[in-house]
Amino acid sequence: MSRFSARYIQKLLDSSDVQHLAEIANILSSNPLTDFTLKYYNLPSALFVFIETQTWFAQGSRSGVWTYFEATDKTTQQQMAKALLAFAPKDFYQNYLLGMSHWQDTVFTERLDHWLDTNQERCNVWLVEHLQQYLALFRYHLI
Repeated sequence: MSRFSARYIQKLLDSSDVQHLAEIANILSSNPLTDFTLKYYNLPSALFVFIETQTWFAQGSRSGVWTYFEATDKTTQQQMAKALLAFAPKDFYQNYLLGMSHWQDTVFTERLDHWLDTNQERCNVWLVEHLQQYLALFRYHLI
């Protein structure tokens, strides 16, 4: 039996609201199978990219993108780059790679912070569309 009703999950997916997306990320993160010490957090890469993209944008918006790259270990960054390449719009992947390489450059991080801010809604829409595409996988991991 699922921990969440289908109606509640659909309500979350019917909006690209950042709070709804954060709740979805929390649901995935609280899954008993999720293990942040393992590759892709022990989730399929399609779900990992959802959680990590949500984290990247949220942390970047709150504290500046440099805090995300400083706090995220290199292995997770490499996994995220692979997942973005596989699933995300091309410029998400490109900007992430640049962030991995230049997060200590304040001029660059100001530009990347601006990119994150101006692409937040676009990211939210993509995250909802992405999750809709992998809905069966998402529902399986709600147990």
